[in-house]
Amino acid sequence: MLLPRLRVCFAFQDHKVAMQCIAENLGTIDPEGVCPLLDRGRVFVGHTKAEHRHTLKSTAYDNGCRRKQIVRATPRSAASDTVTSMASRQTPDSAAWARLVDTDPRRSALVAVALRMRLEAAAVELVDALRGDGIVPLVLKGPSVAGWLYGPLGERREYQDLDLLVSPAEHERAGNVLERLGYARDFDDRGMPPWWREHAVVWVRSDGTTVDLHRWLPGIGADPAAAWEILARGAESVEIRSRSVPALGLPARALHLALHAAQHGPAQPGVLRDLEYGLDAGGEELWRAAAALAVELDAEDGFAAGLRLTPAGDRLAARFELRPVRSVRATLLAASPPPVALGLVQLAEARGVRSRLTIVARKLFPPPEFIRHWDPSAARGRTALVRAYIRRPLWLLQALPAGLSAWVAARRRARQ
Repeated sequence: MLLPRLRVCFAFQDHKVAMQCIAENLGTIDPEGVCPLLDRGRVFVGHTKAEHRHTLKSTAYDNGCRRKQIVRATPRSAASDTVTSMASRQTPDSAAWARLVDTDPRRSALVAVALRMRLEAAAVELVDALRGDGIVPLVLKGPSVAGWLYGPLGERREYQDLDLLVSPAEHERAGNVLERLGYARDFDDRGMPPWWREHAVVWVRSDGTTVDLHRWLPGIGADPAAAWEILARGAESVEIRSRSVPALGLPARALHLALHAAQHGPAQPGVLRDLEYGLDAGGEELWRAAAALAVELDAEDGFAAGLRLTPAGDRLAARFELRPVRSVRATLLAASPPPVALGLVQLAEARGVRSRLTIVARKLFPPPEFIRHWDPSAARGRTALVRAYIRRPLWLLQALPAGLSAWVAARRRARQ
């Protein structure tokens, strides 16, 4: 996600009402620091306070501050054939975003500050709660990357959600902690077959705070339990709001930059920018340690594919004499594949005709819970659910040519 998840827009008649609303919804922001960001009586902020007595569908406050919910498009995920949830994964298109901030970076800055502060507070709260239950979390991306790569340059690296990695054995217990803190699963994949489950479960709170709770890191081929032991062994601490929280060690953080780039490809320029900054800041010794860690974790294909997405990384891969990428999956992901392409990889990797027929049948007719996640309109009732089931094969058929073309191209490149 490249843009902040905007929840609400506040329209103010004067600065007094503006400050009253900001104090009510973003009490942690210093009013004196917000005043310069107000212009022509309007300012845009990120999320509403969870404990606020009004719901998102409210249209008015007692103090006269008007609020409306922003309508956003629901994009399909490029890496899967799912539709992202209305609750957590909606993003305004670029034109809508430009209208919201009025091409004024000051309003955009306020959005980013509000969201970052909320996420930092949520991170500290969640890490403390997990530790209290005897669960060790490792912070991924977000604050661990922002402080390392952007802080020394005097820049801010904004992020829109929290990413935590826990031991696979503790994943379910960690989910219970999230539930206790008011989070809910964006989609409950516990009823899905193992080959369909994602690397992380998305949890969303009523204020819009989103947490990706990782079972494993994409691109790592080692057994998730063994990979956790290796990553946890080299963990370091990072500072969030003057609190020390565990995170990946620097070699693992560098490796994850490359794996994350390979996971999303050029479709997410911010991910490539992180990698470029990491290549510049890390130095050859750190990246050699990351390369050795990639071998230990069976992540060489993802590591090489990610590095080769940037000129500096391509030169480093050549200097390290990294092997060509042989994985079709890694090659495909690094190209930001269209929907259905990864499903074809699953079919190719399955063993036996029966396994492949099972995959095809489940893709065509998944459980109702998945259909409602894939197409939120299916939640309106039985008739809407039936319509979604009818649309599902048609959508797969429509997406098949582009997915097949991408898969064939990836196979060809992996065999060169």
